[in-house]
Amino acid sequence: MTVAVVFLLGLPLVVAPFAVPAPDLDRTYDAVAVDPETDATVVAHRVDEVANLTAAVDTLTDRTTLDRAAGGAAVTVRDRESPLSTLRDDEYAVYGGQYYRVVTRPGENVSVPVDTSATPTRRSATPTPVPNASGFEPFTLRLRSAAGQTVVSSLAEPYETARPAVQRIVDEGEATITPTDGDGTVRLFAPPAVPSVVVRDETYYTVSQVNPLAAAGSFVAFYLRATFLPGLQRLGVTYVGCAVGTYALVAARGRRDPLTERGGLGLLAGLFVFQVATAALQSPVASAGAPFDVLPASVGAALVTLLIGGLAAVSTLPVATTLLVGITARRHGFGRRVGLALAAVATALVGHAALAGAVAGSVGPMVFAVFAGGIGLSTAVPVVGLGYAHADDTRDAPANDADG
Repeated sequence: MTVAVVFLLGLPLVVAPFAVPAPDLDRTYDAVAVDPETDATVVAHRVDEVANLTAAVDTLTDRTTLDRAAGGAAVTVRDRESPLSTLRDDEYAVYGGQYYRVVTRPGENVSVPVDTSATPTRRSATPTPVPNASGFEPFTLRLRSAAGQTVVSSLAEPYETARPAVQRIVDEGEATITPTDGDGTVRLFAPPAVPSVVVRDETYYTVSQVNPLAAAGSFVAFYLRATFLPGLQRLGVTYVGCAVGTYALVAARGRRDPLTERGGLGLLAGLFVFQVATAALQSPVASAGAPFDVLPASVGAALVTLLIGGLAAVSTLPVATTLLVGITARRHGFGRRVGLALAAVATALVGHAALAGAVAGSVGPMVFAVFAGGIGLSTAVPVVGLGYAHADDTRDAPANDADG
């Protein structure tokens, strides 16, 4: 019964990655023809390189500041929380239906507090900004009027030099680009760069992604499918491998309780090899780089594939090793030997963390591996129960264990 329960728990996890369809990473863009002079609001809304100050400011203070800056005055931005604090020198912006070029100067015309605790000194001719409590340094802002034709043309890419996928967007008004459009390289975050403005026959088109939130959701789904589901699958392989291995020992020895510590170690060794093979088959490598590039291409690729499989399989060792905890507890009681089995689990956890840190070259993955692996040990209850239920307790009973 225990074997069947563990097997049935693991089987759905093994097939989970195959049952969940891959998310759609395609991106849909549309193209809208604009008049640079009269469609400033449309340009600001659709072109990322143009700051939409009209929509950004929502307080009377910011609107007053922008009104003064648009009128030619130099104004001071002091609040880090203000949308004006993100403006950068020499970028374009639209405010009140007009184009402007942003000019910022750090500390210019920004007053400094007078230090009365020391001997008065002559104030510097160029005052310096005083960071506020958040570390933000006030700066001076000016808005200089710009011609719409100048702004839009400086951002436009000629239709003739654009990639075929981008030309298709302009031709059809709306088109979908796959992650491999352009050079055949898969890009998870977005396809190759799509210009915000394209000019064809002196007509300007703003190109914008349709429903970017859906695209972001697709990437999150892809990330979870690429990381979370393989982890569940490896857990399922652990369950299924332990159940099948135990059943094989039951059949071979003709008894319900065939597991000893030695048999458990042999079962774990076979399970580890199976985990390596499973992970390697899921992530085959077509070519290998240094230091495997001195080997024949096929040999180097095979070694890297096995290495990737091994790294994935190591992450399953902490949960798999808990099989020894169940076996030892049944055979010897909760004494020193169970402590040694628990130490083996901890060693597997720390070893996986150290390997993760060594591969990444930083401490962060090591800490995460310990944290996530510790939480993951909560899934080891079925494995512990399997070891306990099928442990051979005909020898070395607890009463005969001097260490127990």
